[in-house]
Amino acid sequence: MSKLESNRAHVTLRTSQTLANWIPALAGWFAALILVSLMRPFPPRVSTLREVLFLYLAALFQVLLVALAASISSLIMWWIVKILRRGKGSERLTWGVASRAVWLIPLYTFSQVNSFWAVVAAVMAVLGLVFVLKNLQPLVVQSPALSSTGRMLGCVVAAAALELGFVAFGGWRMSQAVLLFALAALIVAWQATKAGKHGHPARGLITMFLALVFASGALVSRAGLSAGDGGFLGLLGDTAIEVSLSALQKTFGGDGRPVPLAPDRKEVAKKADAKVSVPGAAHLGIYLWPDVKKETTLVPPLPNLGRMAFGKDHKTPLTIPFYGAYWFFRPPYRQPPFGSLVVHGSPAVRQFLSNDGSPLSEEAHQNLQTSFDLSCCRGIEVDITNADPHPDLVEVELTLVEFSFKRGGMKRQSLGRKQLLTRPGSVALPETLLFEIPPQSRITKMDELIVHFRLVAPRWSESAQVAIERFRLIPKGLR
Repeated sequence: MSKLESNRAHVTLRTSQTLANWIPALAGWFAALILVSLMRPFPPRVSTLREVLFLYLAALFQVLLVALAASISSLIMWWIVKILRRGKGSERLTWGVASRAVWLIPLYTFSQVNSFWAVVAAVMAVLGLVFVLKNLQPLVVQSPALSSTGRMLGCVVAAAALELGFVAFGGWRMSQAVLLFALAALIVAWQATKAGKHGHPARGLITMFLALVFASGALVSRAGLSAGDGGFLGLLGDTAIEVSLSALQKTFGGDGRPVPLAPDRKEVAKKADAKVSVPGAAHLGIYLWPDVKKETTLVPPLPNLGRMAFGKDHKTPLTIPFYGAYWFFRPPYRQPPFGSLVVHGSPAVRQFLSNDGSPLSEEAHQNLQTSFDLSCCRGIEVDITNADPHPDLVEVELTLVEFSFKRGGMKRQSLGRKQLLTRPGSVALPETLLFEIPPQSRITKMDELIVHFRLVAPRWSESAQVAIERFRLIPKGLR
């Protein structure tokens, strides 16, 4: 046999051995990925210490379940490979596969809320994958030189991925940023990690603990304790939960205690000027509660409202005055974070500015406190008061939200965007926007209404001077 043929046979044997070791590890990883996609963890909105503790337990359960699924799947596949290769299979690094796959939980959860922590979780998941696959490679002599064509090309691709990742992150395209940063981490880690170097099992415990912390932080990002929550575990237990919740939300971002309940809205600050700055160090976000009106507010009392809500003739529109809150925040947040300012007034009168020029996100949230069946409605009208001097730079989008813990926690259905038509002068003008409900909606019922004010450049750092007055649900067969 010639030397060339010998080298080819050696490469073929080494490749076959590498794939045989990789297949079980990748099987465990894909099993964990499938399980996470089935669970679809999403941070629910909770308001009591008991619910926060349940979220901690849910994070622990999800992390352990993913680790168990990854380890069992990899062991089964290693057993199959061992039988097919007649005793040449290997059960190495089953613990490594299980302990690294748990990063898929915080990666998915942070991605769902579009948090920049998804990038960190993605990098940690990629590093864990590289650690496992590299340690399953046969030992070969490796050169640290970067002169080879493959390594030079890898460096160029990694640098380009990093640059594009920062561009995507700056444009708040978090999904693209996660993929690009993960690609760069994969290339760099693969070039820098030596094959066949096993780590201490304690590293797996540390990795699982960090993943559990990240998962807990992701799940409690929407937790905001209600005023007067008396707890349920006693003073020490309740204090521990509150302190941990505060620490996680300060680290990963979250609601904290920003929104007082309706009876406490009198305590909101009232001495602010007409224009409120949102500097980076002072206020990371603002909650604006509308003025209390003498108009009777409809809070649907039934668990699921259908045609009965429209009266006996099923043709009378159902009017729901707006009693929710306006949210103002900036990237990288998807909601006003912990410690945000709470003020009182109307956005048609008070305008909020982002002093550093970064885009300002503005949303209005109306939680219906019940579920409303969409099968009886053809559309939703939104009555607004328009006082904006540049209405052509403001688009209004209405999104319906359905809460379902069995189907991923939250589903959204956008009803599209509408351009403002009125042109107010010195006096604000009323306007009604009609949003049609699509026949093939992604959701069947709604629990919350979200109005997004899409601010078009160059005024994206200034809030829209538009106030929501009421929602009007239009039954089918009317108008």
